[in-house]
Amino acid sequence: MAQNHSKESSPVLYTIIIAAAMMTLLFVSVNHNTKSPKSQLAGDFSDITVVVKDTTAQADTTHAAADTTHAEPAKH
Repeated sequence: MAQNHSKESSPVLYTIIIAAAMMTLLFVSVNHNTKSPKSQLAGDFSDITVVVKDTTAQADTTHAAADTTHAEPAKH
């Protein structure tokens, strides 16, 4: 089997790795220093008016009255 241990690619590889790490740190730093575009942050709902509808079900009074007579079970 051929082994390719060329020393030409090592400096290029290290340069790419260092550049990628620096770019990652740059983007993280920029992300932490930006301001949020939101004018309203977590939980501040003081300027919002909420209209709540009554969605409870009304009792159905159109059905027949329940049978309240209780028959004794048959004895054997």
